[in-house]
Amino acid sequence: MSTPERTPRTTHFPVSAEDPEDGYRSAFRSAAVPMWIVDADTLTFLDANDAALGELGVAWIELVAMRADQVWTADDPRLAGARRVSFEGRPALLVTVPAEAPEMVPARGEAANAAGDRELERSLSLLQATLDATADGILVVGTDGRILGYNDRFVRMWNLPHELLERGDDEEALRFVTDQLQDSQEFLRKVHEVYSAPETFSYDLIRFKDGRVIERQSLPQRLGDEVVGRVWSFRDVTHRVRAERSLRESRQFALSALSALSAHVAILDEDGTILAVNKCDRAEGPGAADAQAFAAGIRAVMRGDRPQFLHEYPCHSKTEQRWFLGRATRFPGEGPVRVVVAHENVTERKLAERKLLQSLHLLEEVDRRRRSLLARLVSVQEDERERIAEGIHDDSIQVMSMVSLRLSVLRKQLREPESLQIVKAIEDTVRLSIRRLRHLLFEVRPLTLERGLASALRTYLEEQQSGGGPEFTLETSLAREPAQDTRVILYRIAQEALTNARKHARATLLMVELEERDDGFLVRIADDGIGFDPRQQPTDPKHLGIHSMWERAEMAGGWWRVESEPGAGTTVEFWIPDELGPVSPAQIGPATPPV
Repeated sequence: MSTPERTPRTTHFPVSAEDPEDGYRSAFRSAAVPMWIVDADTLTFLDANDAALGELGVAWIELVAMRADQVWTADDPRLAGARRVSFEGRPALLVTVPAEAPEMVPARGEAANAAGDRELERSLSLLQATLDATADGILVVGTDGRILGYNDRFVRMWNLPHELLERGDDEEALRFVTDQLQDSQEFLRKVHEVYSAPETFSYDLIRFKDGRVIERQSLPQRLGDEVVGRVWSFRDVTHRVRAERSLRESRQFALSALSALSAHVAILDEDGTILAVNKCDRAEGPGAADAQAFAAGIRAVMRGDRPQFLHEYPCHSKTEQRWFLGRATRFPGEGPVRVVVAHENVTERKLAERKLLQSLHLLEEVDRRRRSLLARLVSVQEDERERIAEGIHDDSIQVMSMVSLRLSVLRKQLREPESLQIVKAIEDTVRLSIRRLRHLLFEVRPLTLERGLASALRTYLEEQQSGGGPEFTLETSLAREPAQDTRVILYRIAQEALTNARKHARATLLMVELEERDDGFLVRIADDGIGFDPRQQPTDPKHLGIHSMWERAEMAGGWWRVESEPGAGTTVEFWIPDELGPVSPAQIGPATPPV
């Protein structure tokens, strides 16, 4: 008995807030008509209801491991009459038992056939709702332009009144929604283009005036090999589009930031593939040795052997000299390996280093000449002192000694008390002069300096003490004697400090310390005298000892400083490098006399 012809009608697939898919799947499973869902491309079974599993005599887990062409032949009416549907976002075939298959559907009466048709229609309706009533809005339109089905999500998405949809006129619905769109003409053009090509698959994005972005897909609806309509699927992708736009903007910002860098930057993955580069001008590559070294460094960073690799290399052109600093850095974290390779132009730094090095060489040459000049000056001074000492010893002292001798002879010849008194006074004056000349001779050229610095200073202190000077202590830890020129300068500065203490400090005790320090020699002289304020240095030329000591130390490449305050004594310290050699920055004292 033939099945009565059905008239097209609108099918509404309800989508409730109470997870409707559970109800649909339950109805699908319990339907009396066997139904299978098969992948349209591979013919692999995707799902089946209980009736279908019972007909094949297999369990569900066995079925999904099988293909339909292993169960039925290619001309089997089940496959020939399969209906194209969408299952979990991919094209599929809905296979049912054909109504005209006598071996599968026993002969029944008209009432039984009608009941079976109703059950089949109900099952198909519930199945379609189960497959398509997801997060998408669904619209089904027949080839005659009539609306055959829709779901609640579609209605809410487009704000369509139900009475309009129930009238089933697709063109009327299109005219209603165009006011909501940013580009209504393009929207209508795309719809009519798809309708004019029934086999077409379409995909596009629809932008609403309220800011929403809807993803639209369209597939032909088939009954066997015949296209009987079109299924439109709409999904709200506003958040996804915004996220993609934000990601693009972030990427563009990152690339802009890279392009703004003066360095040449590339980002590599674990295979060495360049993922991104900035827009800096290309630099000429390093030589073979530098390239090999840099490549080895990058590989070490990619393997995780080291977090960063640095390599500086020349990159000269015909017109200028350039240097670059290559840097490979691995991104931290557990994700895929990413390495940033940057080549920074360090030409300005290298040229500055060269100029600095040239200046340093110039300063070293100036310092060498200064030391040579100082050594010559010390030698000339000591030669002059020796000449003066010889003159005092061989001339002045000898003459004064002869005067003393003749006065002694004269005194023996005189008898008058008054004359004897006068001669005796002259003799005392001559002896005092000879003693002072001998003291001057010692100060001008201390012969004990040849025996060592500590010995010469001890002799000088004893000489001062014998002439009414203060008591003293002398401590030395010198394991060796300074070079001759250095020894003379140390002695002369110490001599000046001791003289100042004797003349101006009113000290009763002098404490002298000698020690080796920083490849040189340190002398410290402290007294318990009246002290003074170093900030108020006297300008009288007779009191320029402080400047004299400081200048001697500075000329020798050392330093000199004084600490004092009224009523608290004075401490003088100075350091001279051994043999007047090169001086490190840490050894250099203040550029002006310390106060």
